[in-house]
Amino acid sequence: MDQDEFVRVVIKNVLDVAVRSTHKVLTAPPGRRPTPEALSLSQWHAELGQSDKNVLDNAIRETADATVFGFLCTDIRSIAS
Repeated sequence: MDQDEFVRVVIKNVLDVAVRSTHKVLTAPPGRRPTPEALSLSQWHAELGQSDKNVLDNAIRETADATVFGFLCTDIRSIAS
């Protein structure tokens, strides 16, 4: 696996999954008894207009992207210490 393929795999299996999972939690909190926080977020999300939902989706995507980028740019020695 070369570097480009590694990045594509990370984007597909980490970044995209994180974005989709976050969206699922916002639209339908998981579990038999979702936490009060999850229910509150879901209710808040349901009350947003489509334009605000689009902005939130972009913010979630940017956050996931920054997190993956930060992880990939972190010196592995600093994680071990």
